[in-house]
Amino acid sequence: MADNLENLAFDEQSKKLNLVMQFTGGDQEKAKAMIGGQYNDIRAVKSRFSIRSADLFGAFLLFLKPDNKSVSNVTLKIFNDEQVYQKLKINDVWDLYYKTLSDLGDVTAVNESNDVSEHIANSAEGYDLFSYVENNDESGLQSVLIEIFKKFYNLPDIECQSEIENTNSLKLNEKNIPILSIERAKKAIKMQNSQKKSVLESQYQLIMNAKIIVSPVKGKYINDLAPGDMIKCLPLKNDALALKIASAQKALTAENEIKPLRAKFKERVQLEEGGC
Repeated sequence: MADNLENLAFDEQSKKLNLVMQFTGGDQEKAKAMIGGQYNDIRAVKSRFSIRSADLFGAFLLFLKPDNKSVSNVTLKIFNDEQVYQKLKINDVWDLYYKTLSDLGDVTAVNESNDVSEHIANSAEGYDLFSYVENNDESGLQSVLIEIFKKFYNLPDIECQSEIENTNSLKLNEKNIPILSIERAKKAIKMQNSQKKSVLESQYQLIMNAKIIVSPVKGKYINDLAPGDMIKCLPLKNDALALKIASAQKALTAENEIKPLRAKFKERVQLEEGGC
């Protein structure tokens, strides 16, 4: 009986070691240290931000792996209720902060949460968030995150609070938190948006490539546009289709140049190279 228990315990330890070695790139010593609680490969960034002029609030938990400069996970919620914002305390330990975020559910979140999550993940390398977490530079990290949000929202009055905490891939696994590399996340997003774009384009016989006029219509920012809103755009090429549409809208100059065209916003699809 005792031998059976010992064999069972050995099998469980072997399974755990094999699992953790997947997180350490096959390094057995690091895997053993992680199981023993002496090695942390992940920095958990607990953050919350506010844009009070837009009644917009957000909170997220970002898991970064500095050793291979990858994003393991982004859990984020965007909402309009300041009372929800005040409930989120960044000085909570990361797993409690994660539970608080998860318990918010989807009721309080607004539609752009996925877009913001992707924007943060895609910005991690370009803004070198990894060096800030390695140096435990919370002040510098907050400043960079504010710049990241300014780029997304195009709004100036953004406040951000962040705290960095050490953890590891095994602990995330035990909490059933998906661990994705940024490459795998990008690949999944690319496939999802490619399918979404194909379905959208299949509804129409003619397609014209154009760019949106950035100046907001009706005082709205691009990220606030909703299906059915009227916008302005310019064709990327003055081909026969573009000229026909411009002529129908009386949007041609005396020199036959196309002026901004009226268009109805249908749906937002992320582009692989950035933007949407």
